[in-house]
Amino acid sequence: MRARYVRIGAMDFRMALAAFTGAIFLVLGAAQAETQTFTTLHSFTGGADGEAPYAGLSMDRAGNLYGTAAYGGYATNGTVYKLQ
Repeated sequence: MRARYVRIGAMDFRMALAAFTGAIFLVLGAAQAETQTFTTLHSFTGGADGEAPYAGLSMDRAGNLYGTAAYGGYATNGTVYKLQ
């Protein structure tokens, strides 16, 4: 039995090589990805600053963040807070 060889055109070979090279870069890039770190900006005490923040944050044009807390505040009915 004779071995059969399939002739691949030059364009097909270049496309396959480019796909293989791209896959290698993706694998290497994923292996070197940096991990995220988080920093606590504020710990809510349940007093005037509120307790149990919920929902999302809104940002104004100056970059200040606004949010709400379900409890606390001056009347213990919740509060709106601002992070500068």
